[in-house]
Amino acid sequence: MLGRGCRKAAPFLILAAHKPLNRGGKGFTKMAKKKKTFTINGIAYIPIEFDFNTICEFDEMGISISEIAKKPTASARAYLALYHNNDKTWAGNEIQTHIVNGGSLEGILEAFTDSLSNSGFFHKITEQRREKENEQDSAENQEAESE
Repeated sequence: MLGRGCRKAAPFLILAAHKPLNRGGKGFTKMAKKKKTFTINGIAYIPIEFDFNTICEFDEMGISISEIAKKPTASARAYLALYHNNDKTWAGNEIQTHIVNGGSLEGILEAFTDSLSNSGFFHKITEQRREKENEQDSAENQEAESE
C-alpha cells in the first residue's frame, strides 16, 4: 500500500510526495525538481513542507515542536510516518530495514532538517516563542531588581 500522496515514477522507483502536483503524466512532481529527495529501501521520497497541519500531525504522534531537536530519531520516524497515514510502526520498520541493509538516517535527517529550516511557518512559531520567553525573562529580571 502506498502512503498518501504517493505516485509511481518508474517501474522500480516510487516518488512519494505530501502534496503532489502533476507535471504532464511523467509521474514526477514540481516539488521533485525543487527539492532533494531521500531514499529509504529503494523508495525515493520528496521532502514534506512543514506547515500548521504537519506540526499538528507531529503533535498527534507525540512529538511537540520543542522536542524535535531533542528527539532526532523519533522525529525521523514521525517524519517518515507522514508518508503512510502517520503509521509510526510502519515507519520504524522501514527505517530499521533500511539501516540493517546498510543504509543510514543521514538522508532522512537532512531532508527533515532542510524542511524545517525552509519552513516560514516553523520560523514564525519559533520566533514568537522566543519573544515570549524573552518577555518573561525580562519581567523576572525587573522583579528581581526591584526587590
